[in-house]
This record gives sequence, structure tokens and C-alpha cells, in this order.
Amino acid sequence: MITPARTVPDIIEECGARGTRNAIVFSAGFEESSDGKELAVQLSQVARRHGVTVIGPNCQGIWSVRNKTMLTYSPQP
Repeated sequence: MITPARTVPDIIEECGARGTRNAIVFSAGFEESSDGKELAVQLSQVARRHGVTVIGPNCQGIWSVRNKTMLTYSPQP
């Protein structure tokens, strides 16, 4: 997901309640900023409560060389 950091915990809450089990959070503004530390705690608590595995936040996505798959927002080389 790419959305403002302040919206991520609520979105993960909603997704988890609907059965989503995995999320990639591209959004920045969490532990790398003083204002985002509490958001990081909230995100972690919500994800644990609903059993959602979260990659990120503030990540570039994932690559699988074996499957020749890139899940990212960045342009491919």
C-alpha cells in the first residue's frame, strides 16, 4: 500500500478484519521520523492482532529471482 503513514494502521485494521493476511507497506513516515514512532507501534499492534504479515513500512517491495517477479513501484532496470 502507498498511502499517508497516518492512515496505514487503520487500513491494516480493516484489511485484517476482512481476512487479508499479508501487506506490503511502501509508505514512509514511521520509525525514521520522530512523529511516526507511535504510528509504527500502532501498525505493529494492529498487524499482530489480526495476524497480518507486514513487509515494510518504508520499503521498496519484494523481488523473486527464481520466479522472475518484482513487486515494487520503482521502475525496472
